Amino acid sequence: MTGTQGQQLRLETCRMLEDWARKQDYGFRNLYPGNHEPYRNRLSESVGPYPDTFDYPLTYLLVEGSGAYDQLIDEIEDLLPAHSSSSPSAQFRIEVMRWIDEEQEWPLAPESQEMTLFRMPWEPTHMSRTEMAVQLTYWPEKSITVSCCESRHISRNRETARHMLRSVLYGGIQPSSP
Repeated sequence: MTGTQGQQLRLETCRMLEDWARKQDYGFRNLYPGNHEPYRNRLSESVGPYPDTFDYPLTYLLVEGSGAYDQLIDEIEDLLPAHSSSSPSAQFRIEVMRWIDEEQEWPLAPESQEMTLFRMPWEPTHMSRTEMAVQLTYWPEKSITVSCCESRHISRNRETARHMLRSVLYGGIQPSSP
C-alpha cells in the first residue's frame, strides 16, 4: 500500500466513525492537535507536524456520550470490519478505550506501557485527579485510538484531552513554574 492509499484509508475510517457517532447523537472530536496549526510550546516555538493529520502515524478520536463505549464495542466489528484490530488484514490498528472514571484517583505511573495517566502541569507529581487526566494506552504505529467519554465534565475533559495529547506528542509534560 502506498502512503497516499494509507492516508485515504485512515481518512475514510475517521469519517465512518464520525458518521456513526453523529447518527447515535454522540459528540465526536478529532483531538489531534495538528489539525489546525502546529502546536506551540511554552516558548511559542512551533513544534511537531503541520496541519495534515495523516503525516503523523497516530490519530486520536474522542466520542462523547453516555453509553458510547459499550455501543461502540458492540458495533465496531460491523462498522469497520476491514479495519478492525482483530482483522488479520488490517492496515492499521483501531483501539477503543473507556474514559477514566472521574470518581477515582489513580497514581501516576509513566513507566507502565499498558496504562499511563498524564497529569496537568499544576498537579502534584505523585497523584493525578481523574477529572484532569486522560487515559492513554500504549500506541503501536499506524493506530487509531478511540476514547469514549461518559464524564459529567465533558467540556473540561475535551480541553484536557487536547492539552494532554499535545504533551504526549511533543515532548512530555513539564511542571509549570510556581
